[in-house]
Amino acid sequence: MKTIDIRSIEVGGEIGRRIDITAKNNILAIDIQRDFIQPFRDKWDKDKELGDYVGLGKFIDALTRLAAYKQDEELTNLRDSVINQILALQEQNGYIGIMPLDYRFNRLWDIHEISYMIFGLVSDYRYWKEVKSLAAACRLADYLMEQWKAAPQDLPEIYIGTLGSEEAFLALYEQTQDQRYLEFLTEFRKFQDWDRPIVKGRLEHVDGHIYDYLSRLIARFKLSKCLNVPALLATIHQTVDFMLNQDAMVITGAAGENECWQDTQEGLGNLGETCATAYWIRLLDILLQETSNSLYGDVMERTIFNGLFAAQSPDGRKIRYYVPFDGPKRYFPLDTYCCPNNFRRIISELPEMIYYRTVDGVAINLYTASKATIDLDNNTSVTIRQETDYPHSGQIHIAIDPSMSVRFVLKLRIPKWCAGAGTQVKVNHQTITTSASAGSFFEIERLWSAGDAIELNLPMGYRLIKGRKAQKGRAAVMKGPIVFCFNPSQNTEITRSDMRLIAFDPSLVESMDSKDVMHPNGHACCIKAWGPYKHAPENSPELKLYLTDFADPDGEFVYFRVVDENAGNLVEDELTQLELGRREEVAK
Repeated sequence: MKTIDIRSIEVGGEIGRRIDITAKNNILAIDIQRDFIQPFRDKWDKDKELGDYVGLGKFIDALTRLAAYKQDEELTNLRDSVINQILALQEQNGYIGIMPLDYRFNRLWDIHEISYMIFGLVSDYRYWKEVKSLAAACRLADYLMEQWKAAPQDLPEIYIGTLGSEEAFLALYEQTQDQRYLEFLTEFRKFQDWDRPIVKGRLEHVDGHIYDYLSRLIARFKLSKCLNVPALLATIHQTVDFMLNQDAMVITGAAGENECWQDTQEGLGNLGETCATAYWIRLLDILLQETSNSLYGDVMERTIFNGLFAAQSPDGRKIRYYVPFDGPKRYFPLDTYCCPNNFRRIISELPEMIYYRTVDGVAINLYTASKATIDLDNNTSVTIRQETDYPHSGQIHIAIDPSMSVRFVLKLRIPKWCAGAGTQVKVNHQTITTSASAGSFFEIERLWSAGDAIELNLPMGYRLIKGRKAQKGRAAVMKGPIVFCFNPSQNTEITRSDMRLIAFDPSLVESMDSKDVMHPNGHACCIKAWGPYKHAPENSPELKLYLTDFADPDGEFVYFRVVDENAGNLVEDELTQLELGRREEVAK
């Protein structure tokens, strides 16, 4: 599978809304001069406590991609302004950064800032063919290589201080084919030998840092392609197995505690760093393209609608550093730093994760109102339109409009949560299946003509997901890819302490008309429960708990006590604890 040109895609629905509010209410609302440009102009001053990390390269990466996607004059003008200002600040030796001369290179975040600046400038060239941006990226990379080779002993003591450097040099190599950048990684850095274990917990030197680990996994994957060495991919398979089969991923698709690996299934505090969530989605996208295994699309969808969207306020202006599912969620106070910028970056990439070009046609991965024009073989193209309110329902209408009648294969991802539900597919009102296999791509090969249409029905019943480890004896409510949560402000008769003692009746889950309940496109349902110390077989549940989707900014609880954790209507999470045969298939 391959991504398609971002300029040929239009996205609506909740995914499109998130992209739009990130552009309008976040990026265009930031004080760019004060927060991003001034630190590069004035340099860091420890006496003024201006901070020693900004993240401008990440910001540029998001801005250039979003401007290309939206073709919006205001975004395009902002991109021009930021690029021109930052290039004017490049020093004669190639340096672009915030450090005064005496603090460069060995200061903790200087290499990190430089690396993403290279990456952002390369992205500007990739999407806008801005030659001066690529030239500046090369000069900055030359500066970094020179400093690194001259004094490798002066590297920051903490390994994550070099985070992003591999991505930067691989991006440069991809665009320039200059062997110097590849050789810096292979001959000098010996990055092909990188094979670090997963370390749980925030220990000395932060060895278990998830964002750092996933970033280097992605770079290792790209390097394996450059070198044609598939053996370099083994660590990726081990990581996916740890996430899905060894409890590292929680129900919202997020992972980690205090930025680092953990497998306890606890949902408190500093759970689910947004940087780690962004890189997890990015890794899933790469694996989906490489393997065409729909499981990666299933996990991607879960993570996007829950862990990622819950990291942003409903109006788009504020972003979270962490997204716990047990207790209050807090917004990060700054527009700079890693998580806000990595959130903007992954949001800007979502249009490229909906449709893919395949060897024999097109695959649809994410379901959302959208339109895409995709080039096929023999100078033909096809415009595909989705009309749907997904994930409110699983009713999806897909219109096919080829430039001329043409035969190709259209692949539709059938989520694993549809298992046993009777997925129906119609072409031009004729039913072609009522049992499309869940957890796979359903393929339709035919001669497509203008006016052809597909009706896809993905039945969405409520699922009651068993908790694991720290959540054992509890269950969560899901519908489609959406995880539901308890918002105390919507259930004022119930205290937070009561929530630990309430037991809910999993046989009584009711739908509610939930449009725009807590945020645009919100979801809601109702469950019935026994109050503290009230459960007994002869007592009917006297409480009604109003639940909203996990993106609800004030949602605090996901798991609820159940009286019988072995009840027949409680099921395992379909994305985790894969049987051995399925695990081997995923690894391949």
